[in-house]
Amino acid sequence: EVALSLIIACSLSKFQYNMLRKNAKEHNHDLYPSYDQLLVEKVNAYPKQITIEEQKCEVQLQSLLNHTSKRILQSLPKPLQNISTLHCKWGFDGTSGFTKYKQLTVGASQDDTIFV
Repeated sequence: EVALSLIIACSLSKFQYNMLRKNAKEHNHDLYPSYDQLLVEKVNAYPKQITIEEQKCEVQLQSLLNHTSKRILQSLPKPLQNISTLHCKWGFDGTSGFTKYKQLTVGASQDDTIFV
């Protein structure tokens, strides 16, 4: 998980990460997992039932809540995991998440007046 964060934060390519890992191993420091292990961790970082397309990303609400609560619990010490309660709230704030400037939409529909 830490190595995956490193790749994302530093925008490392696969080659750069493997070179960093190789260099550390040459100095007798086994700090970084294999790139294949990172790919498994990357898959685990996403919720199940997610659909990603060029124009949209969809995830089932229950799947998102399950994934989020699981990841939060994993970050807590073991004693706190047993006494935790997750309270959720959802709603709309009237924005689509995109600015209107130069945003392409599928079809001719506009989303600027969905929530008036």
